[in-house]
Amino acid sequence: PIKDKLYLKNNSEISKISIYSIDGRLVSEKNINSKEAEVAMPNVAAGSYIGVVKLSNGKTKSIKLIKK
Repeated sequence: PIKDKLYLKNNSEISKISIYSIDGRLVSEKNINSKEAEVAMPNVAAGSYIGVVKLSNGKTKSIKLIKK
């Protein structure tokens, strides 16, 4: 679970992360352009979210996020 920050690490460069609520609303978006990143989430309410990670090689990964 995430408290205030989401930490990302990948073998390929991450170009962007978009965080969506379960109902599909865009909650947060950040351009990264690195293999590692941290995304501050202090103003995001507790609950479940979907993170869509776009990689520089064109691939996309979806991850389930739980904010405490």
